[in-house]
Amino acid sequence: MEKKIIIHNRENFVEAFSKMICDNKPFAEISSNDFEISFSDVEPIEGYEIPISKETGEALPNCCDFHKNVFSIVSKWFDKFPSCCDLHRRLLKEHWFKKENYKDVSMKVVKQLSFTTYLIQTKIGEPEWYKVITDYIDYNIKVSSKLMDMAALLVWIIILTF
Repeated sequence: MEKKIIIHNRENFVEAFSKMICDNKPFAEISSNDFEISFSDVEPIEGYEIPISKETGEALPNCCDFHKNVFSIVSKWFDKFPSCCDLHRRLLKEHWFKKENYKDVSMKVVKQLSFTTYLIQTKIGEPEWYKVITDYIDYNIKVSSKLMDMAALLVWIIILTF
């Protein structure tokens, strides 16, 4: 898992770390406006196969109505982003913000959801099922960016309302 932290405001970053060292604190605190975390791909567990529709032969995300709908919902959300609200509209003023860096967010969310579903289906009966499943979900979160967190939250809200 390769994660990249892109520092946009070096002065604030250096100041925060200097303060941490001078104050002998175990952590530094910087604003989310000062950095960006890129997302990286999640690896599926062994045995996972990309879902393919028996009727149409189409692969994920077009393999079934559920995955199509998740892809569509996240894509519609991403089309509006960052003009979706005042908080995110501020990103448009940032010189470093490039929406195209996140253009694959819809497919990433669908893939991670499919991988996680497969893991739950195959591991739920094992003695250590809870640890295996929660560790994998934690791994999914760690390879996400701040933007992915928002998209994933949207999907979980959708799932929980059905």
